[in-house]
Amino acid sequence: MKRNQVLKTETERVVSIIETAHSNALTAKDASPYGVYIQSDRLVLFEGTTYSTTSPNNKEILLLDGAVIASSTLSGGASIVFAKLSGETTNRGSIELRVSFRKKTAKSLIQVLPSGIINVSSS
Repeated sequence: MKRNQVLKTETERVVSIIETAHSNALTAKDASPYGVYIQSDRLVLFEGTTYSTTSPNNKEILLLDGAVIASSTLSGGASIVFAKLSGETTNRGSIELRVSFRKKTAKSLIQVLPSGIINVSSS
C-alpha cells in the first residue's frame, strides 16, 4: 500500500510542477516562457528558455525516498519549456516515474503533449 500511495503523491507533485510551468507561460508571468528541468531525483521549475543552475528564481522539488525518474523521452533532453502566451512546447514526450518498496515496483507514465496538455497512466 505504501508504494502505491507514494507513487500517487509523487505523480501529483511532478504533474503539479509541470502544470505550474505551463500556467506561468500561458499567462506570460514576468513576460517569460517557463520550463521544468528533470533529473532522476528532482525537478526544477525555471524561468526562461534555458535552465541555469545559478538562477535565484529556480524552484527545486526533491522526490521522496524510493521515488525516481527512471526514464525520460522528452524531445528537449532533460527540459520541458513552454512558450510564452501559447503554452505550447516542442519538448514533448514522456517521463516514467518509479517507486520501489519491498522489492516491488509501481510506475506511472507522464506524457507531455505539444499543446502542453499532460496525460498520466499508472501501472
